[in-house]
Formats: sequence, structure tokens, C-alpha cells
Amino acid sequence: MKQTIGVLALQGGFARHIAVLDSLAVNTKEVRTENDLAGCDGLVIPGGESTVLTKLLMIPGTGPGT
Repeated sequence: MKQTIGVLALQGGFARHIAVLDSLAVNTKEVRTENDLAGCDGLVIPGGESTVLTKLLMIPGTGPGT
């Protein structure tokens, strides 16, 4: 069974990461919420501003316990 790799798609160059993974014939999935993680065997977190990521992850419905 082929694995699926999620790419955190909140900000930054996530599209480039997906393009590279696609060129390597890797199944990818954009991850924007906790529910999007379902079915992912791994997660790529593109580099970016940590403050922005922290603020986005604190939005109700995107973090633990939702």
C-alpha cells in the first residue's frame, strides 16, 4: 500500500513542496485542519514564520481537543 504524506498548507511554500513530492510519485494531501491529518502517514511542515503558524494553529477547530 502506498503511503500518503500530508503537507501543512497554512502558509509558506507548501505548493512547491507538493510539486516536488508529486514529481517523486508520492501521494500527497494538503493539511489545513486536524481532520485533514486522517489518512496521512507523515507530515511535511514547510519553513516559515513560526509566529504565523502559532496564530493559525490557535484558531478553534484546528488544534488539539477539537
